[in-house]
Amino acid sequence: MVITVRFTGMLRRLAEHDTMELDLQEGSSLRSALIRMRERLPQGFSEDVLKPVLNGAKMPSILLLNRSSIHTTRELEAELQDGDIVAFATPMEGG
Repeated sequence: MVITVRFTGMLRRLAEHDTMELDLQEGSSLRSALIRMRERLPQGFSEDVLKPVLNGAKMPSILLLNRSSIHTTRELEAELQDGDIVAFATPMEGG
């Protein structure tokens, strides 16, 4: 199956991608997709964004799966489907 990963804001620069596609095995979880991304993204993105998410730390960015926010490490076990979209966005400030 193939999923799309999108990067917005300053995370585009850090990831050196606007979007990327990941080819994963059927039944792969969001966690396994994030682990796979570490192989394809620059070390800075892996250390600053992916590592905290995978280790259960406060997420430095907003992680979305099909436009729904991921808030807990338990949600990383969600099984992905062909065509899913994972997005990394920077938090907005203001009011």
